[in-house]
Amino acid sequence: MRRTDYEGRILGSVLKKPDQLPLVKSILGIPDFGEGHYQSIFSKLLTIYGVNGTVDVILLADSCPELEFAPTLADLILFPSVSNEMIEIYCREVKNRTRLGRLTLLAEEIKIDTKSVDSNADKVIRNAHTRLMTIAQDNAFSRPSKFEVLEEMRKDTELFAGKKLWGVPTTWPTVDSITKGLQRQQLWIVGAYTSIGKSWFCLHLARRFLLSQANVLYLSTEMSEKRLMWRLATIITNIPEQ
Repeated sequence: MRRTDYEGRILGSVLKKPDQLPLVKSILGIPDFGEGHYQSIFSKLLTIYGVNGTVDVILLADSCPELEFAPTLADLILFPSVSNEMIEIYCREVKNRTRLGRLTLLAEEIKIDTKSVDSNADKVIRNAHTRLMTIAQDNAFSRPSKFEVLEEMRKDTELFAGKKLWGVPTTWPTVDSITKGLQRQQLWIVGAYTSIGKSWFCLHLARRFLLSQANVLYLSTEMSEKRLMWRLATIITNIPEQ
């Protein structure tokens, strides 16, 4: 299926089910609709919906007096309405292809920049990084769909019902039996009185991640980097800190 088919299906469904427009708007922007006609129609839909709280095909046609819009609107009306879940899938695919196109364009621009007479590697890297971060931040499509969330919940239920770990073990049996190990997309908050062992606990967890070939970022507002490295060394070598 071509990209324009996704866009047409999205707009065609919205014309029949205007309540889907906020969902589409939360994922896609006007530039994501690659063809000029689709961009104009989506822009008009947003305007009409913002004023009237709904979408009317007649108002849309009146707001697009250009003759070339007539065949496009007729084609869109032929598209069937689909569920919100399917609309989200279509939107995610359009957003993905938009970002891939922007990455391709960025690669071409970097190639041109590196061949410039006065090109400077650091400057090219900084400019590329800024543009790359802009593309990375446009990541509404990457949010998991409802289907994906429900599937993950189903898997979690099955795993919790079993006895096996499926995350990174902490080496503490009691903790592992409750949590099933350290999981992706989880936030653990460790609280205790002063000098009870919070830092040691977190460093032990950091070691477990390092052993599982994961990246670790450890931030401390109390201990220096040298002090932390000494503590980590004592944990790894099992030599008590003096």
